[in-house]
Amino acid sequence: MNFWIVAIFSLLISWFGFGNPLCHIPILAFILPLVFLYIGVSFTPKEAFKRAWLLGGFAYSIYLYWVFIPVYYFGHLYWFLAIWCPVLLGMYLGFYAGIFAFFISLFKKDLSWFFLGLFSGSFWSLLEFIRSKVLTGFPWLSLSQGFAKWPSFIQFSSVVGSFVLSGMFVCALMWILLAKKSHRATLLGFFLILFLVFYGKWSLHIRPFSFSKVKVTIVQGDIPQNLKWDVRYISSTLDVYMGLTQKAISKFHPQIVVWPETALPFYLQEDNVFSKKVKEFVKKNKIFLITGSPAYKREGSKFFLYNRLYLIGPDGKILDYYDKEHLVPFGEYVPLKRILFFLDKLVVGAGDFASGKFDHPFKIYNLKIGPLICYEVIFQDLVQQRILAGSNIIVNVSNDAWFGRSSGPYQHLNQAILRAVEQGKFLIRATNTGISAFIDPKGVIIKKLPLFERGFINLEVSGVEKRTFFSKNYKLICSFLFLINVLF
Repeated sequence: MNFWIVAIFSLLISWFGFGNPLCHIPILAFILPLVFLYIGVSFTPKEAFKRAWLLGGFAYSIYLYWVFIPVYYFGHLYWFLAIWCPVLLGMYLGFYAGIFAFFISLFKKDLSWFFLGLFSGSFWSLLEFIRSKVLTGFPWLSLSQGFAKWPSFIQFSSVVGSFVLSGMFVCALMWILLAKKSHRATLLGFFLILFLVFYGKWSLHIRPFSFSKVKVTIVQGDIPQNLKWDVRYISSTLDVYMGLTQKAISKFHPQIVVWPETALPFYLQEDNVFSKKVKEFVKKNKIFLITGSPAYKREGSKFFLYNRLYLIGPDGKILDYYDKEHLVPFGEYVPLKRILFFLDKLVVGAGDFASGKFDHPFKIYNLKIGPLICYEVIFQDLVQQRILAGSNIIVNVSNDAWFGRSSGPYQHLNQAILRAVEQGKFLIRATNTGISAFIDPKGVIIKKLPLFERGFINLEVSGVEKRTFFSKNYKLICSFLFLINVLF
């Protein structure tokens, strides 16, 4: 019983190591893998799997409590059904913890302390990678995400990526945990962590900004989710965005203005009064506007709905657009709809959204913008696609109003920070209710707008052509990760 009390209490404390609205102390994130490592070295494989799965499920359910908010308030599920959504998702992530502890227990007698540490780290990295792919992928709450608040701890992800960085932390923790077997293990574990931190501090002094700067404004409208799609509030919503933009123009004279995901709750592609108003506003102020809006396409009797990001030029004409390709399960479409016919989507709109395809970056001046909508920013491969296509800066628009004043927006922002570091690119993040931010190529937040604050932020940004080691060797690193686990 004492084990369970200590483990549960430890995992509750570890919650403060990840993004949350109360208190974020990154070092506490180490407690999560330490619990699973301890279980692996202390119990039989079967018992280790069971305990780690149960405790992992408990921990991830707590960390993902915010999933209840959109499912209950906007998905219209009864509370006694909605409450199971974070639990089910938590138990799914906990399953990976169970697998991790199982194999640690299986190999603990066959591997020396040195190789047990290496195996622990590489296997943790592999499981984080697999989580990003299986069932459309959910790489949320990776260990390295917990350290996004401390840029010096995450700089090595520009070399190996955030998943491998997580594994390096776990490797160090395992060596420290094996102090009874060898004092050298403890020293090596602390040395590895110190190496990552000192590398990060050194790397922060290298500023790879290569182009002349462009003035950019992010506008955060803070439109309540329960009013966002109400047709009676379309005009007032538009007034909010144009009013804030006009203030930014008078003070900063931006060349590019970024509005959030579905900032325009109407079809911009149609020739309606609201579309004309937006285009005339852009033309009058001679700016480039990047904004989200729903869109549709008809093919015969079929109707396709898209979550779209538009680029409008200074002449008021639509220059380019991107349709979101990685849709949110149960948010923008219902997977296995024939089986799960009783579930509705969380997004208010007619029918399921269709998936788009990224072809090329938006081009404005010397910027080649890689667009990402909402949680697309949590996927390494999607960001890598943008960079391979020539993007030298990343724009991520989102609407985190779904999550309320919870941990969700903070955890989402931390994922965006990791992508900026991995690719060594400026990341411009515009959200409806926050947290909007300018993130530099080192993952440092230069400016941000807090949750549920209406306003705008301005910054001169530059594109970065130079690619990181991780970006240039993405496939090689992924292949090596699989290979090293096979060798064990």
